Amino acid sequence: MDAPLVTVICLCYQQKDFVEEALNSVLEQVYQPIELIVFDNGSGDGSQEQIAQWVEQNGNKIKLTKVFLLPEKINYCKAFNKALKWANGKFVLDLSGDDVLMPQHIGEAVCAFSKQTEAKVYSSNAYLVSADGKVKKTFFPTDENGKVQEWIPEGWIYADVVERYCVCTPTLVFDCGALKKEGGYDESLSYEDFDILVRMARKYRFSFSHYRGVKKRLHPAAYSRKQYQKKQSIILPSTLKVCEKISRLNQNPTENQALISRIYHETKHALFSANFEVSGKFLELAKRQGAKGWKWKLFHVWQKSSLDLSWIYELVKR
Repeated sequence: MDAPLVTVICLCYQQKDFVEEALNSVLEQVYQPIELIVFDNGSGDGSQEQIAQWVEQNGNKIKLTKVFLLPEKINYCKAFNKALKWANGKFVLDLSGDDVLMPQHIGEAVCAFSKQTEAKVYSSNAYLVSADGKVKKTFFPTDENGKVQEWIPEGWIYADVVERYCVCTPTLVFDCGALKKEGGYDESLSYEDFDILVRMARKYRFSFSHYRGVKKRLHPAAYSRKQYQKKQSIILPSTLKVCEKISRLNQNPTENQALISRIYHETKHALFSANFEVSGKFLELAKRQGAKGWKWKLFHVWQKSSLDLSWIYELVKR
């Protein structure tokens, strides 16, 4: 039987220093066949010129379905969905323009899907690297043989995904048909991973490999660094929307408790970062989920005292 086609969607925004390495890592995959869709989301730093040059030099080495070079930035989730419509692969992955695929990443994913035919989402371990590519650590701690030492995100993991960040999202590979059936990413959100993990985990099994399949680059300009910006997080309101969605998806007390744990985690960071309005809405949602006891009282008092003393923050800020 022929090997299934895999689609790589490479999304770039202001990643001139990294995007060539990201694209080269697709060429260097041991697995074939692969199609590549490149999407630059309105970069103004020279990324588009870098991509155009790379395509001119390497476009004949790989199946290039589409190259998007937008003049202005659009919502990230909308950008991905626009590219997803062109995907012809059995499987699809979302490659950030500042990350790097290890040579066997796609092959490991296809192998895992072939062994666990009910699974619709794959993930693996990853290297976390600095801006200059130096390895700092792995996402999951491993033993001397490279095996993850703790619980791994495999099987039915809905409650685990709700409660904590337990999947290395840069390594995700999706069954393309299942992802399209779910409508791709939610375009009302400012970021994609928490929501799509929740929605996929609700309906499908996950598979996992101990292989360190991606080099995830950590640098000051990374979008994730905006999660807990002082008073103006653009990510926390979307996280709240996802938690509200989860409250409607949950089916039992265990899942409700997982959501309450997640809400407390997000509320803590919202309060620390002076995002008081959204922290209050998180606590309202927790109360509707049945939160009570000393932890609920503690967060309630923390929220109230933070609002009462918010004038101090404004004074210091000046």
